[in-house]
Amino acid sequence: MSTENRTAASVFESADRVSLRLIEQVADVEHRDSRDLPPLGQAIDLEALDTLIESGSSTLTVTFTVHGYDVIVTGNRSVVLDSAPERDVSIE
Repeated sequence: MSTENRTAASVFESADRVSLRLIEQVADVEHRDSRDLPPLGQAIDLEALDTLIESGSSTLTVTFTVHGYDVIVTGNRSVVLDSAPERDVSIE
């Protein structure tokens, strides 16, 4: 169990699709090629994410957890990635 905190933040250009930037950012933090990552599309609807951000609302904030990272994407075109705290899950 690693306690290393992995964090990244970026602002992407208006022509960039947020889904592609997110994939690149996860790959950068993981020190892996983006083609070696599990598909993010299995965890979140990437097309819907792109559509939300492209709506142009600068007050929009989308938060989710994917592949062990808490992700915040804002309408002002920033992406913040932070290693998600380990969560205890119990099934009774």
